[in-house]
Amino acid sequence: MPLLVDDNVAIAFAALIVALWQIFWRSLAAMFVVLPLCLGISLTNTIKSRYTGESLIWQDFAYALPNLRENLGMLIQYVEPAIFVAVLLWILAGVIVTRLERRYLPHSGVGSGMFVALMALLYLPTAWAAADEAIDGWPRLRDGNAWAFSAHHNYSALTRFVRSLAIGSAEFVYSPVGPDAFEKHPPVSAPVVSAAPRSPDIIAIFQESQFDPRQLSACAGRAECRLAMFEPGENSSQYGPLRVHVLGGATWNSELAFMTGIPHRWFSETGYAPYSVAPRIRNGLGHRLRALGYRTAVVYPVQKGMMNAYNAYRAYGMEEFHGAEMLGLPADWCEVTDTVMYAKLAEVRERLITTDSRPIFLVMLTIHNHGPHGGRCAAPENRSTQSQTTEEMLDRKVDDFIVRSRAADAANQMFRDKVLGGTRPTLMLVAGDHQPGFEGMASRLARQAHRPMRDNEALYFASYQFFTNYASSTKPLQRELDIMFLPSTLLEIAGLPADPFFAANGRLREICSGRLEHCPDGSFLDSYRHHLVNTGFFQ
Repeated sequence: MPLLVDDNVAIAFAALIVALWQIFWRSLAAMFVVLPLCLGISLTNTIKSRYTGESLIWQDFAYALPNLRENLGMLIQYVEPAIFVAVLLWILAGVIVTRLERRYLPHSGVGSGMFVALMALLYLPTAWAAADEAIDGWPRLRDGNAWAFSAHHNYSALTRFVRSLAIGSAEFVYSPVGPDAFEKHPPVSAPVVSAAPRSPDIIAIFQESQFDPRQLSACAGRAECRLAMFEPGENSSQYGPLRVHVLGGATWNSELAFMTGIPHRWFSETGYAPYSVAPRIRNGLGHRLRALGYRTAVVYPVQKGMMNAYNAYRAYGMEEFHGAEMLGLPADWCEVTDTVMYAKLAEVRERLITTDSRPIFLVMLTIHNHGPHGGRCAAPENRSTQSQTTEEMLDRKVDDFIVRSRAADAANQMFRDKVLGGTRPTLMLVAGDHQPGFEGMASRLARQAHRPMRDNEALYFASYQFFTNYASSTKPLQRELDIMFLPSTLLEIAGLPADPFFAANGRLREICSGRLEHCPDGSFLDSYRHHLVNTGFFQ
């Protein structure tokens, strides 16, 4: 109920709907039907806003309904069991009240009219103001660029929902300035990389909500904050901070950047890249590696229908997709530990290498370090409660994050030692998809940034490391890298030839020193985007 009480617009519309409905039906029965629907939408909106910073829009329903069971499974992870009990009790009470009202309370036209008048007097101004705000600017939104829509944080949830109806499919955003600025820019020598004696197996692992904990001031001097997956060692090739484009969620956008070399923000309205962008991709990393003779597969911690993952990876060029239903994983993320996921990855790898002589390209995601931190998946001593102060809650959340990170590190180390200690040449990438949002409290944590940064830029750094088990004549390279440059870096370290698309990605990486903000000013990036269109990566 507190979520509903805080949402004045939801209350207003719920009251008016109940009032109008009870003219034709029973008022108590109407209330028992309308209020749960209103509360459910308000609760979903609160959860989305807390973890993504965005309120509900029409696309949430349009994209979630085709795979409702899988996407509902994701939402359930954030809802306390008591809420399900409350829903069942409410339904039972609604059935009882409806029967009693029909039998003992006569329907009065005068009473209905008075109730409608009272509700209109109390709530019509609020509802009218919200509707007016929602409609205002609609023509400009339709005629203008929907790219700016996601920045409209000052609008109410209702306004954003209504305006989202004007958002079309994603388009690649660039000015047709021609490719000259990019193609004629003086080339920069790429770093020397070592090649395996034969095409190496490639395993890319994205650790959920993972970054080097030493970026947090709270980890200063704490040995438990050191993770081997981000520490240079015997098999290290390249490592460092990884600039990502999302915070606290939207892993699918990090997957897009890795599999295509294109950040999602270069498209119009790409909060839902697996639906709006992926189907139009014609040149993903999977396509390139398959062209080089690789067998490709994805090992996924959730069901394949969640956020259209199966179809998205097919568009990125991946052949096999092993979702949670195929792997026999439980729906409860608390039980899908990294140890479980690495065991599944090992099974898929073993099957591939024993049934086919081709090199393999495996992509795996983990899920256990996903939020809410300090929640039900945490150890009792690391659970946060509303009775704690903000500082106490943050301490519990950070401690929970470190515990999960160390468990992830141990599982990764065991798998890495086994694979890299074998005879098959292998390149392994371990990277974080984004930082945890700590349930909207991430910006309150003091940081130890690796370089001077503006505003909240430090929140958008995960970490990465490439490992190889074949000979290298160079020392491990420490380098900050944007996530969009991972695919071209991977191909270079593997000693594999790049096609025109990924060759351009590698050239841009060197021109910009691995950082987009280091790219030349003016129309340079637009020229690069135009060049990509000419390579046919996007339809």
